[in-house]
Amino acid sequence: MNNEVYEYIKNHIRSIDRHLDELNYMHQEFMKLHEYLGKREPFNNKIISRDEAKRLAGENINSMGFQRYIDLYNYMLANDKIKYVEGYDGASLRYEDKNNEKTYYIQLADKESDINQVVTIVHELIHGTNTLKENNAQYFLNEFISMYFEEYAKQYLLNNICSESELDSDWRLYETYNELSIKFDNKTEWYDINQIKLLDNNKKIGVLASRYASYYRHLLGFYISEWASIHNIPLEFMISFNENLLSFENENEALKALGINDLKEVTDEVNASIKDRKSVKTL
Repeated sequence: MNNEVYEYIKNHIRSIDRHLDELNYMHQEFMKLHEYLGKREPFNNKIISRDEAKRLAGENINSMGFQRYIDLYNYMLANDKIKYVEGYDGASLRYEDKNNEKTYYIQLADKESDINQVVTIVHELIHGTNTLKENNAQYFLNEFISMYFEEYAKQYLLNNICSESELDSDWRLYETYNELSIKFDNKTEWYDINQIKLLDNNKKIGVLASRYASYYRHLLGFYISEWASIHNIPLEFMISFNENLLSFENENEALKALGINDLKEVTDEVNASIKDRKSVKTL
């Protein structure tokens, strides 16, 4: 990270700046973990229709038993807020402005769907529960919250709908590595300041800083969601945590509410757990 980008983060993205040492440690250990795991074996997901994916996502959300999330999902279905976009590769929560009214929708790739799309829809829906206002705690932890509910969705599918061989349970582990870490380290177009054309230097620095922040928040989300699974953090607690996120003074207060005091310890515990899990699968 060059000095200009660091200074921008320090002055504009304070929740990231306060944890740069821990997040850099997390990044280095994440790369070591993937070196240990080696190349991933090919994986074929169970193919389902888009209508089935949306139906199962609704079934999953209903199982949470929290009316605000149920109502939000039903609203999105009734108002065609789940959109498949040609030429788009990924998933995101997007905003649209019609008749001076801002609403959001889930954007998905316009391609054959599989059982993991259920998990993706749940992840993006949860982003829609906590994005209208933002404080440091929300900015720092909103990827974690969506990934926690993503994990809940995976377990729901495994318990009720499909077998482990039909669901890519390790998608997030490898997606974070493939889509973020490789680009982060190899200075490809995603990362390299010389490739951000038609912007003045200050705007280039801001774009790079936001990309660093995005990477760190996704990496953090992966690690804390894995940690939450290890510690069996209950669904009811996480719903309350999400609903009250704006009441935390800052991200450190929110982390303490989860029982986390040291992100380096979280990193080490999760890496050890993943190595044990993979060793058992190999045997």
